[in-house]
Amino acid sequence: METNIKIKLIKRKKIWYDIGPYAFLYIPAILISLLVTYFVYNDYNFGIVNFLFISIYLLYIFLLDKKKYGWWIKNYEVIGEICLSNEVIEIQENGIITTYKINELRKIHLKEDFYQNYTAMRDIIHNGIGSIILDNGYDKRKVFFLLVNKSELESLHALKSEWKRNGLSIWT
Repeated sequence: METNIKIKLIKRKKIWYDIGPYAFLYIPAILISLLVTYFVYNDYNFGIVNFLFISIYLLYIFLLDKKKYGWWIKNYEVIGEICLSNEVIEIQENGIITTYKINELRKIHLKEDFYQNYTAMRDIIHNGIGSIILDNGYDKRKVFFLLVNKSELESLHALKSEWKRNGLSIWT
């Protein structure tokens, strides 16, 4: 069974607020420490201060905390496409075509996030962004791709099972 898929190849854009999730863990601690120091030196009522701290933390969660997730589709741009088949993986990026033969690869590390805007009951909305790391023994290449609809996801799963039948090591 021959399976061919063409999927959009994307690249992550760097955004000014994309400072990583660890930095956002420390922002509220720093702000609250500064406020506690200020209120301790000015002899304020700590009942009001605690209410103020809780309010600031809730504002932080609702307004700033969402910005730490820089992996959503608006932060990517399409730079080409990746063509997957039983024998080759072809990456077309900015006019340059790179071809990897399946029988020459040692392993593939493949991750996918369902497809764009997929949602299930009591579940988050998925962005459809996946990644693939191609390892041929002397070189590793990581690219990101976008699954737009359910048929692309099903085709990818069928191709993945075909690769496994042919003896390729696939990590998920």
